[in-house]
Amino acid sequence: RGHRTAAALALTPLFLVTLADSALAGVTISRADASGGRLRLEGQAIAGRAITVDGVAMATSSSTGSFKIDRSGYSSPNDCNVDVNDGSASAVNVVLSGCSVATPPPPPPPPPSPPAVGSDALDALTLDPAAVQTGTTQSSATLFFSGSSPAVDRLVSLVSSNSSVATVPATVTIPRLSSTGAFPVFIAPTAAGAATISATYGGVTRSATLTASPASLFRITTPPVLPNARVGENYAGFIMACCGQGGPYQWSMVSGTVPSGLKFAGNALRLVQSTGVTGVATRVQTTTFTIRARDNAGNTATQTFSLTVDPASPLVITNQSSQLPAGQVGVAYATGLFPGGGVPPWSWSLVSGALPPGLVVQASPGRVQGTPTTAGAFTFTVRVSDSAGSATTGQFTIAISP
Repeated sequence: RGHRTAAALALTPLFLVTLADSALAGVTISRADASGGRLRLEGQAIAGRAITVDGVAMATSSSTGSFKIDRSGYSSPNDCNVDVNDGSASAVNVVLSGCSVATPPPPPPPPPSPPAVGSDALDALTLDPAAVQTGTTQSSATLFFSGSSPAVDRLVSLVSSNSSVATVPATVTIPRLSSTGAFPVFIAPTAAGAATISATYGGVTRSATLTASPASLFRITTPPVLPNARVGENYAGFIMACCGQGGPYQWSMVSGTVPSGLKFAGNALRLVQSTGVTGVATRVQTTTFTIRARDNAGNTATQTFSLTVDPASPLVITNQSSQLPAGQVGVAYATGLFPGGGVPPWSWSLVSGALPPGLVVQASPGRVQGTPTTAGAFTFTVRVSDSAGSATTGQFTIAISP
């Protein structure tokens, strides 16, 4: 896509990008804005890399390193800053144009002083996980209390019904004023069977059952139909697994193919429990493929997926106004022309009207640039075409002051 370059103007700039020290970064940003729940980022990175925004993978750079992120339903961070990375040693920090820095709410008033002595009761005991595969050595237990928590520490008695499966400390101390507490449950490495874990406080006992089984609980949790891709647009469909013994999980494709232009990431994303299908789809099709995950204990899980590629979106010009930023005679000028949809790469040209003398239309990335020599208002029409032969036009006006 065309990249947006900020005009060197005293008047309204299109956007402002502020980068942290990027000597070690592989990403450069040409556009960064967020408004109305929509995030749009464009730039260059190392080719074929997953592009993350604040640690969340949102796109993959093309073979030339370019990338574009256009995501709806996005909630900007309070400070309007995001870190963009392609896996390089250092991320690039970007200030989002169109984002308003949130004013933190005033601190809540201090809570009233608690009574010296409270009256609480043991309400529940939970285990996480409650079902494990043999070889798992620990689970976590959480205690929940109801009523008014006293301003003193409390001692809760613990017991396991089957020490060959699991053991627990004899007691656990609940801090003063706390309505919850936690303790570890130690599982025998060769455990197979069940143990009831019980806690007693104030004459009340609550219990939960831990089950250990030789059968593997390892599984791929992503539904078998991945979200649709679209021709010409960056795609990232993630696949996740759960409940293995040790990570990161290892991933492989055992049969089938992903759609043309996309690739199965395997272990390249370097995530603990996830992999994905990324890239830019090049043609309409539906494919099926089978993915295998393996945990550190050698357990495996497989899942067959289908992925459909929809036709490219109609090619449109996405500049928000037909009135481009104003310029001044003798002052260098540059402003971007932005396409949406279609199949990249895109090419721009002037088809009618007159540009301000001294300015030209750059074919790729699309922009109007130069140094104007004559004052006045100039109206002209540009054409953008994509690699699939689609084209569209748009009319713009630039006012140049003396």
